[in-house]
Amino acid sequence: MRRLIGGAAGQAFLLAVSMVVPLHVVQGTHGEPRLGIDLTIGSDPVRVLVDTGSSGLRVLAKVLHPDAARRSGHSAGGGYGSGLRLQGEEAYAALTIGGAHGDGVPIELVDSYHFEDNGPQGTPEMFGGAFPGILGINLDSPPRGACCMSPLPGLSGGIGKRYILRASFRGPQLILNPDDALAQTFTMADVGDNGWPQGCITVDGLLTYDFCGEVLFDTGSPGLTVLVTNPVDATGYAAPGAVAHLRLAQWDHDFTAGHGVRIDVRQGPFSAIIVGLSALQQIDLLFDFDRRQIGVRSR
Repeated sequence: MRRLIGGAAGQAFLLAVSMVVPLHVVQGTHGEPRLGIDLTIGSDPVRVLVDTGSSGLRVLAKVLHPDAARRSGHSAGGGYGSGLRLQGEEAYAALTIGGAHGDGVPIELVDSYHFEDNGPQGTPEMFGGAFPGILGINLDSPPRGACCMSPLPGLSGGIGKRYILRASFRGPQLILNPDDALAQTFTMADVGDNGWPQGCITVDGLLTYDFCGEVLFDTGSPGLTVLVTNPVDATGYAAPGAVAHLRLAQWDHDFTAGHGVRIDVRQGPFSAIIVGLSALQQIDLLFDFDRRQIGVRSR
C-alpha cells in the first residue's frame, strides 16, 4: 500500500511501504504446478503466469476489452526457448497489482502465435492454456526498440523497484518494496548484460568439477538443470540422493535429487545453471532494479 505524509512546508510526498501480493498455485496444462498472479489491466482482471525467466507483461488481446489498453501502432514479437513465437503490438495501459498502480505501463498485446517446426504444437500454457498471459519479472531489458521490460519498477512510488519472490507452494507471494532489514537477510550478486549473476555448481556422479556460468532462476522451468556446450559432459539425470552444490557469491546451497527436485545435466546452446520452480521451493529471491542485483536466501 501507499500513504501520504506531509513535508516541512505542508507538501504531501508519496511514501512507498512494503506490500505483500499473494500468488496462486495453478495446475499447468501438463500437470505441473505453476505460479499465477492476479492483476488488473485497465478495468479487466486477469490471472497470468509469473515468470522470473523473462521480462515484460504479455497478454492475449482477445481476453481484454478493446479500451483496456491503448495500442501504439508499433509491432511487437519475440518468443521463448520452447519454439513459441508471438506476434502482436506494443500498448500502454493502467496496471494494478495488489494495491499498487501504474499508468501508461508498456505491455504487449498478443494477437497471434505460432510454433517453430521443432517446437511443441497446440495451445501454449501461458497464452490460452492455463493462463491468458505471462508476467516476466526479471531484470533483463528488451533489445532497443523492442517490448517490454518488467512493469514492476514503473508502479507508483517506486514500490516495484525492489521485490522478493517466495515461490513456496505452501504460501507463494511477491513482496514489493521489502524493508532494509528483510533485504539484508539476502546475499546479493551483481548481474551481467543478460540479467543473471554468475555461479558455480558440482553434481554428484555427473559433474565432479566446478562448472561455472550464468545462474538463471526460472519459475517457468521444472527442476535444476545444468546446460553444457560440450556433449561429452551431458551426462543425463542425477541418481536419487545425489547432491548438487550451488555457489553464488558468498552463498551456497545443496539440492538433493529425488526430494521433489529433478537434477540433470544436458547439452544446450550456452553454458548455464537453471534453477527451476521445484528447486525454488528451497530458496527465496530478491530482485533489485536500481542496483542491478539478485539476492538469494535459503529457507
